[in-house]
Amino acid sequence: MTHGLPLVLEEIADVAGVEAMWALVRARGGSTIFLPRRVTARHWLAEVVGLEAANRICAHFRSNHQSRVEVPLAHAAQKTERWRDELAQPGSLAERALRMKVTERTVRNWKRRLRGDHDEDQGDLF
Repeated sequence: MTHGLPLVLEEIADVAGVEAMWALVRARGGSTIFLPRRVTARHWLAEVVGLEAANRICAHFRSNHQSRVEVPLAHAAQKTERWRDELAQPGSLAERALRMKVTERTVRNWKRRLRGDHDEDQGDLF
């Protein structure tokens, strides 16, 4: 579920869970955050990821003497995650294309990409 993510996001997912990691990326992606030693329920991090997950994140990074962490935007990983979620939903090619506001060809290409299929006839260009 966390394939191709920057290392810091992999660490957050490992200690706090994938949902907490995505919530943090959506809330503070692209910025540097300060992590206190302990988080209260009213701290912004607890409001974003929950108190237990926030304290796990802080404990993990503070144990490595880090009080500031850069949270990546992870645009490519977010896009892949949205496509994984969409393709897991029931529906025809046309219905998925309409939901994602793309062409049917784009849906086919994403299905192929996420399955790991490659065009064997393409050959090596270099």
